[in-house]
Amino acid sequence: MRAWLERSFRNRIFLTVLLVALVPLLLCDVLMTQVMIFRSEHTLRTDAQEEMALLTTQLDALLTDCGDVTRALAGSTVTRSALRRGGSDSRTLYQLLNRSTVALREYADFEVYGEDGDCLYTTANVWPAAQSTGLSCPEGEVDNSVFDRYIVPLYKQASYKPYIIAAMIFLAQVKDPVRALMEMDKSDAERKRF
Repeated sequence: MRAWLERSFRNRIFLTVLLVALVPLLLCDVLMTQVMIFRSEHTLRTDAQEEMALLTTQLDALLTDCGDVTRALAGSTVTRSALRRGGSDSRTLYQLLNRSTVALREYADFEVYGEDGDCLYTTANVWPAAQSTGLSCPEGEVDNSVFDRYIVPLYKQASYKPYIIAAMIFLAQVKDPVRALMEMDKSDAERKRF
């Protein structure tokens, strides 16, 4: 490089002009890059803080609403009288539970438990599951045909989780699942049992 510079005056002027033009340009690029990085980090941090504040406000409002509904249900004479009688046969309580929680069901399921820890009422189903005649008890409020009519939409609403759980139970209890499924398919029964 030194020999090339010493060869001619033109080469020295070329290198000088090149350095005078490029060095400030490179310094400016480095500084601008640092400024842009700082500004983007600041913008991202500000946006994240605003979103967190909004989410915090929404979550606080949701928790306040859930607390209000829970206190209203706990203080309701309908709830107290239904639980005092025992059992899960109160249509009034079930309707109160569903009406009180309609705005919050997208975010949470509400359940009423008895003294023994059994779930008596829930918003996870369209009707009290323990009251399906022929399915879970000999005589209930809802006939088994109602359960059969709404089973697919309810399972889809639950994101197919009941199908997955049923498949896991089936696979755990049956040694040859293919043969068991083929035998169940041969039967004419509407509700298949294994």
